[in-house]
Amino acid sequence: MVQCCEYNEEATYPYVSIDDFTAAENATNYLISCGCTKLAFINGPATFKYANKRYEGFSSALSKAEISIPPNWVVQLPEINYEMAYSAVCRILNSETRPNAFFTISDIFAAAVIRAAKRFHLHVPKDIMVVGFDNIDLSSMTSPSLTTVNQPGFQQGYSACELLLEIIENPSVTPRSLLLDAELIIRESTMKL
Repeated sequence: MVQCCEYNEEATYPYVSIDDFTAAENATNYLISCGCTKLAFINGPATFKYANKRYEGFSSALSKAEISIPPNWVVQLPEINYEMAYSAVCRILNSETRPNAFFTISDIFAAAVIRAAKRFHLHVPKDIMVVGFDNIDLSSMTSPSLTTVNQPGFQQGYSACELLLEIIENPSVTPRSLLLDAELIIRESTMKL
């Protein structure tokens, strides 16, 4: 057996995934490099490793940049749900002090940020920058298009199959795990016009 994408670190089975911590830290550092110092974070279910690692990466980048944010700018949603994300972002944007950037662990959540910004007559990226995660088809269809973290899905599956074949062909081999790099795809949601 080889775990692919989401994995249990304590299991003895090898895995192929991405380094969620580094991917989130890099995306957050990018927003900071764009001049954003008031960042909000929309997260998914705490039961998933990726959600926890992405939050840790986000927090690490803020800490290294000596940026602190209000606790209510970090939202933990129980599922990847557009309407829940939209509602949460509206609550944040309806406050006196607003973030100037959102990092979300899903492109679905990032699309909800764009819609909520329009409701409050805010322009993306002029007033608020947005970075999503996954690089799903939706990310290039939104207006503006989403800056997002691309997971090498094909490479993950291919590498998992290679590891599995390696174990089948040589059962005595010590199983190894792989963490692949993710790539930040820069699009309109973070480009200064």
